[in-house]
Amino acid sequence: HVTGVQTCALPISLSMHVWATEEVGVVGMTDSPAMTASGAYRIVVRGRGSHGASPHLGADPIVAAAHIVAALQTIVARNVDPLEQGVVTVGSIHGGTAPNIIPDAVELQGTIRAFKDEVMSLLRTRIESVAINVASGLGTEAAVTFSEAGTPATVNDPAMAQIVRETA
Repeated sequence: HVTGVQTCALPISLSMHVWATEEVGVVGMTDSPAMTASGAYRIVVRGRGSHGASPHLGADPIVAAAHIVAALQTIVARNVDPLEQGVVTVGSIHGGTAPNIIPDAVELQGTIRAFKDEVMSLLRTRIESVAINVASGLGTEAAVTFSEAGTPATVNDPAMAQIVRETA
């Protein structure tokens, strides 16, 4: 029970996140942004399958996907203001079923994270541009989709953070 708190018409919610790096019994609290917004993306790279002994007859989406992964890693370093924060992660790559066959398609999935909506928008724009243009340059095509539902940034209210500190 917290005393001395004025009630208001706005709903107030408190939540906690388990964090494995903290010692048992420790409650960490900040008066500022605590966790970034997050979203997911999916890139499908389409090429033209061929036999591994005849790669010149195909358009290799595995090679294109590898170049896209490398290029995605430059987005934050070369597009996001160094005083801001952003993350682009590739979390999975799926493509091919046999060691001697170049597949028709490869799928990449990943996550993006940032505190500010403007940075999230920039990450989406750059991911799409990089994927499409790198794929095109290698004779393949890329289609990029982003999840509709994302998680907004967690920005703690300083007054509520103080109540939690006192209560803990």
